[in-house]
Amino acid sequence: VQEPILERGAPAAADEGDLLSATSMLKVDLESLAEELADHALEVLRGAHERGESGRPEREKILTQARRSLEKAAGLLRRLG
Repeated sequence: VQEPILERGAPAAADEGDLLSATSMLKVDLESLAEELADHALEVLRGAHERGESGRPEREKILTQARRSLEKAAGLLRRLG
């Protein structure tokens, strides 16, 4: 059983500042991953367009859904400060 990410390597008596810093780093990571997913989704759309396909490919829909989920998670963490 793996430890939750926020608990891995964290000091036993982490103060609020340390937790806010860790949370801020996670937010940045989530935002970065969301950007990567957006780039991949655009590549999928471009490829479909070049092949003359109509409509959104299922792969692009899934990538976009994952991107939105990461953006939502980053937004929730942003509310923490």
